[in-house]
Amino acid sequence: MRDKARIRRFCDELAALWEGKRPNMRFGQLVVTLNRALDKPRHDIFYLEEEEMLDVLRRFFSKEYQKSVREDSRGDQLTERWQEAIEDLRYNTESDAFDLPLLKTLLVDTWQYFIDTVDDFGINNADLPLIGAMYVLVNRTTYPAGVLQWDYEAYIKILEGLLNALQDPLFPRGYDGDFYDGYITVWEYIRCDHTLHISEFDPYLKELAKMYYEDAYSDTYDENGKEWEEDTEEK
Repeated sequence: MRDKARIRRFCDELAALWEGKRPNMRFGQLVVTLNRALDKPRHDIFYLEEEEMLDVLRRFFSKEYQKSVREDSRGDQLTERWQEAIEDLRYNTESDAFDLPLLKTLLVDTWQYFIDTVDDFGINNADLPLIGAMYVLVNRTTYPAGVLQWDYEAYIKILEGLLNALQDPLFPRGYDGDFYDGYITVWEYIRCDHTLHISEFDPYLKELAKMYYEDAYSDTYDENGKEWEEDTEEK
């Protein structure tokens, strides 16, 4: 049985930290933001013992942590990068407007950012513009200039998988793990899904694009996107 004396020790130190560091915070505010101070995947404080929780509280109230929170601008930077990429797709009429290497890096950086920051309460409200920018690309109804359709479709399927995973990050992704373990589910076709780990993104994107090419486009285009020439009979 746990020692009842731990409760008083815990509450006394919490009171001292709270009064001395952030007295203007409401208790509810403290509770819903404390998860993010746990520097572990899932940011889940549910199973922590009181001594472990005190370590989290000390970190949360430290000047270093509060400074890092104020200075963490990754979400804003990613939002700006998505917006710039979408503007290029919208207005750039050059043949290389679809910059696949840039968009691949952007998706992986965004994926890792959400693994680091999303907690049991969901997405931070400050990141809603980032989510909105990603949906602009998902909801696009025409192919960008210079894109191989199969590359684009494969990329969008993975992006959709990331956005869907953010709706329920604790939901198991197959037998491998959940979002915090680095997994998302990609729906390649209706009733046909694939569990994807962030480390396998690049080879899987190539594999999925190849599958889409062979299933839907190989009769019309070569692998470089050029239409096959029709055979003509000699007269």
